[in-house]
Amino acid sequence: MRTLEAVQSRIDKRLKEGPALVSANFVIPYPPGFPIMVPGQVIDAQTIEFMRKLDVKEIHGFSATLGLKLLNPAFLQSAKTPSNGANDAKHAKRKQARAHAAD
Repeated sequence: MRTLEAVQSRIDKRLKEGPALVSANFVIPYPPGFPIMVPGQVIDAQTIEFMRKLDVKEIHGFSATLGLKLLNPAFLQSAKTPSNGANDAKHAKRKQARAHAAD
């Protein structure tokens, strides 16, 4: 089982060395119940520092033993890579249809 210190150490290492931390879900301190992280948000050191200073009853979307839920860096990289498949064919068809409409 991981300790809070081990989780914090892994987060600090990722912040310094990469890859970027990208939230996979909402993180909501309660009270007051306003999100401090949203899905897809790139998490920076200031957000982590703010979170560590919170003095609240609970934080929804965060587990002290499991840490933050993050998007997998390999998934993020694959989402950035353009596809040469069906999307390119659809784009070409749309472009062709616009050209014919302009005639």
